[in-house]
Amino acid sequence: MLSTVNKPRQRRLLLVSYQYPPMPFLGGDPWSGLTRELRKHGHRVSVLTTGAYGHLPSDDQLGLVRTADLTSSGPLRRLLKRPPLSHERDTVAVSKPPPKLLTRTLVPDPFLLSWGAWAIPAARQLVKRGRIDCVITTSPPNSNHLVGLGLGRSRPAWLADFRDGWIFEPLHEPFPTSLQRRLDERFEKHVVRTADRVIAATQPLIEDLQFRYGADGCLVPNIWDEELETEVAQATPPPLDHERVNLVFTGRLAGVRGQDDRGLFEALSQLAEQESDVAARLRLVIAGQVSPDRAAILERPELRGLVQMVGALPRPAAVALQRRADALLLVTSHHRSIATGKLSEYLQADRPILALAGDNEAARIVRQTQTGEVVAPDDIPAIVQALKRVAARSLTYAPRQINEYTASHAALTLAEEIETAIAARERSYV
Repeated sequence: MLSTVNKPRQRRLLLVSYQYPPMPFLGGDPWSGLTRELRKHGHRVSVLTTGAYGHLPSDDQLGLVRTADLTSSGPLRRLLKRPPLSHERDTVAVSKPPPKLLTRTLVPDPFLLSWGAWAIPAARQLVKRGRIDCVITTSPPNSNHLVGLGLGRSRPAWLADFRDGWIFEPLHEPFPTSLQRRLDERFEKHVVRTADRVIAATQPLIEDLQFRYGADGCLVPNIWDEELETEVAQATPPPLDHERVNLVFTGRLAGVRGQDDRGLFEALSQLAEQESDVAARLRLVIAGQVSPDRAAILERPELRGLVQMVGALPRPAAVALQRRADALLLVTSHHRSIATGKLSEYLQADRPILALAGDNEAARIVRQTQTGEVVAPDDIPAIVQALKRVAARSLTYAPRQINEYTASHAALTLAEEIETAIAARERSYV
């Protein structure tokens, strides 16, 4: 239940989320589960999202509004020398890094031009005719929050959600000019101080917003949506060779910011060359997109028997594969705020996790839940030893408190934060 004493009012909510099904990513959007929980308890949730990746038959029934998006424009992609949009089972990532003309020029990000130009007027229309009580904007991309600003002074309550850092530990490289950096900081400051309430996926993000802007935010972590269990049970993942110990990685392996995979590659090479008997018992199974440069590394002769790439999978199949693994691999970095949605899936898999993580939120969660072991992503000798423990089936595993990372649990906090935002907006009218 979302309340133990006084049942909360049933609210009309508008979620602005670029990362919403049917986008082809494996980590999952926590908001698909959170909106489902809110609807179960009587809240009416409309979702404004991109139409670049197609539509679902249930869009109208679920209140999904998909707008135009230049991301899907074939002529524009060809002009910018961009590959087609990603599809399931693409083994090598076709979504190569976008041209610097876009990423190094547009502030806060290219999505402001490609999608924001349609999202802002669409949001205004939905608010105008829907009697919305609260608008929720979630990032990435950061430009999603500018939709909240674009609603103007007569907007309803606004809850701004940060799944990743904006200025603090951003996923993108810093802008090249001081003017761009100041503008980016001004956008973030304006969003945080204008929104009626802020929430974030990790505690370091909350602490940063409090330190720099005095924002009294709340933690709503990335979660597993229990409603997907039926789909997972019906999914057919790729078969695993059970003559080996299968260490499964699901997600994108592309050296993206916040992911340090260089130590992993070196440790795998050392294991193959120096511990051939161990390497013969172990197999790293990668279910997801792999960038061309990473694929070239993983296809080296010494790694061909040790690594298997099965391509990108639908989310239910990826989760089903996790649950058939012997152990799971998480690759992050030393960024303090990193804790991807994939980790919430891993926590429910009932399998030990080998987390290549620095002193960050992902490491804290794995230690707190006692669901595996943490090794620094650049400590190659330690990674080699950890891989040997995987092969010996001796990783630490004594799970606890994993229910905190489920949609039903997080919805309790979210419902309270929505009411807090609405109350703050009402006070601003007094």
